[in-house]
Amino acid sequence: MNLRRALLCGILVGATCAVGCGDGEDGTDGGMDAMDGDVSTDDGGGDGCTGSAPSCYPGFAGGSGCCLDEPTDATCEGDAWTCEDGSFLEGECGFIDPVCEGVDGGPPPGDGGPECGAVGASCCPGDTCTDGICSEGTCVACGGEGEPCCDGDVCDAGSCIGGTCEACGGRGEACCPGEICESGATCGAENLCIACGDPGLACCGLGDCGTGCCYGGTCVGGGSECPDGAGTCSDGSCASCGGAGDACCDGGICTEAATICNASDVCTVCGGPGEPCCGGDRCEAGAVCGAGDVCRGCGGPGEPCCPGDTCDSGCCDPAADQCVTTGSDCAFGTCAASGACETCGVPGEACCPGDACGGGACCAGGTCYASGETPTGSPGMVCLDGSLQGCGGSGEICCGDGACDAGGCCVLDECVSDGDMCGGGTTCSAGSCSSMSFTCG
Repeated sequence: MNLRRALLCGILVGATCAVGCGDGEDGTDGGMDAMDGDVSTDDGGGDGCTGSAPSCYPGFAGGSGCCLDEPTDATCEGDAWTCEDGSFLEGECGFIDPVCEGVDGGPPPGDGGPECGAVGASCCPGDTCTDGICSEGTCVACGGEGEPCCDGDVCDAGSCIGGTCEACGGRGEACCPGEICESGATCGAENLCIACGDPGLACCGLGDCGTGCCYGGTCVGGGSECPDGAGTCSDGSCASCGGAGDACCDGGICTEAATICNASDVCTVCGGPGEPCCGGDRCEAGAVCGAGDVCRGCGGPGEPCCPGDTCDSGCCDPAADQCVTTGSDCAFGTCAASGACETCGVPGEACCPGDACGGGACCAGGTCYASGETPTGSPGMVCLDGSLQGCGGSGEICCGDGACDAGGCCVLDECVSDGDMCGGGTTCSAGSCSSMSFTCG
């Protein structure tokens, strides 16, 4: 007898099932009188148990889930399917993990063990971590020197260079973002910080050589002769050229720190807010070269980001190149306390300020979960249209992935208890709705 007819029999409550069995050995439908109406359950697995034997999965050592490797069949004891010690039915597992390391039949699911998100543990849904960052499915430490950069290219030590936190700015070290080096060093060739400011060395930032002169990028000591017959260096000027207000030296060179040759061939002060940008579009600390090649203040809320995408406080919104305060919106996310604009409010990402999530998602443990998902570490709860609700119990909505408690079945998004009718002549057994079988005469 085919499944469609069996279901029809189960639906016709109080009526005599008198459809033909069909599919006989002679290939014919046995007709209306070919069935005696006897009905029996398809136990498929032992006295008192219905359906085929479900699988048992080994539990992680100290974990809260089960391992997909090498499941075994459950055994029937009385009227219930059971598993050997150290393995569990799928409904008891919480989740089935395809990565199977260190399995030794540890504690039952949910009985201790590391949660997702901690350093060394699995990443939470959406590749998120409560500590560190997610790398190839595992949460790893970030921000320390030699460690990966944290989200938003944030480092606790050094600066983010090529995805790794590295010491920068010192002599012989990589230049920090924005070509920044410590005092007495400047960013030279190959993006390395080199010594500067002394006679014969490179000029420091904005052409600073102390009491000497910066001629063509190299410092000339006070009292020494400037190149090209420009005269003797004294207080930043080579004889009668190069100082602020003096004529430019040959080739449009200005030798005093923070000066630039203007269109009138006169050296003028540069680098401060409202002043012309110095050579190489440079400005003094706290300013950045803006429209019209004029320096403007940077780093404050609403101001442009300073070199290296830095701000005095809050975050640099890279899309707008503007500093925003902590908690304010960025072009893509929100300015977090970490000092970086982080995507928030969508499933798999951090919750926005006020534990807000959009699109019907719910905030749990600082992470947004889509409607229909069960938050990690919150068994018995499911997100439904923006609010967390109880799930899995008889008559409650199904938990994420259609899970129900104690071997129950998810029918039309509602949990049916083990042993209760699923509808259509089927019964819930060990997490699945088993069909009825019919004995034909």
